[in-house]
Amino acid sequence: MRRFGEILFAACMTAYLVSAQEVWSEIPRTAQLAGKVSGGAPELQAWKDAADFLKAKQILTPAEFGELEMGYRRFAFTVAQVESKRLIRETRDLLVENVRAGGNLKDWRKAVDQAFAKAGADPMSPWHAETVYRTNIASAYSAGNYDMLHHPAVAEEFPVFRFEGVGDDRQSDICRPIDGVTLPRDNAFWRYHWPPLHHACRSTVRGIHQSRLDEIEMTPANRIPPVQPDEGFGYAGGKEKHWEVAKP
Repeated sequence: MRRFGEILFAACMTAYLVSAQEVWSEIPRTAQLAGKVSGGAPELQAWKDAADFLKAKQILTPAEFGELEMGYRRFAFTVAQVESKRLIRETRDLLVENVRAGGNLKDWRKAVDQAFAKAGADPMSPWHAETVYRTNIASAYSAGNYDMLHHPAVAEEFPVFRFEGVGDDRQSDICRPIDGVTLPRDNAFWRYHWPPLHHACRSTVRGIHQSRLDEIEMTPANRIPPVQPDEGFGYAGGKEKHWEVAKP
């Protein structure tokens, strides 16, 4: 079982921290290998869960989206300055296809630009397109990552979580102070600091294996930086939990 969890995490977390959109091409092979090593343990298809999560998002115009309470916005998909629901839906569906195929931002932008041109609409700016891509990828991956970390096959193996950001000059003032915060998995911190914490967030949560607990330093409760996610971000929960509050 330990081998299963370590193999799966090594590929999932390393790939994500390098570049979120590259995760999808690595997880399927790793999950297949993990299943063999663990003697038939279920494959944790985080890449497929993420695509399904995106596909289930409700299509809204920017005006409709703006009327939603912040906490519900992660259940919807819109594109700023685009009023056509058909074009918004096509943008989302191209993102779903991109995730399932293990694509990247460049591939998706090319397909979206073609869709906008065909509809006679002005293309999204590079900054706008990247924000749409990374924010939605992050929210979908968050659900898959949460499910993976809480799956019975690995939950007991990883009793501690660490918040890991991308420490470059693009790191936000929200993620930078808590980069490296390391706490038990049941600490209340994770309920409200689960990435994404803001638009285009690139941070993730990594599990620390029980065999390495002697090598790490826990973050004292009085030294956890008091930063808060942007409104509507940071809520923990897997694919099912994310949709609970949206049910009638």
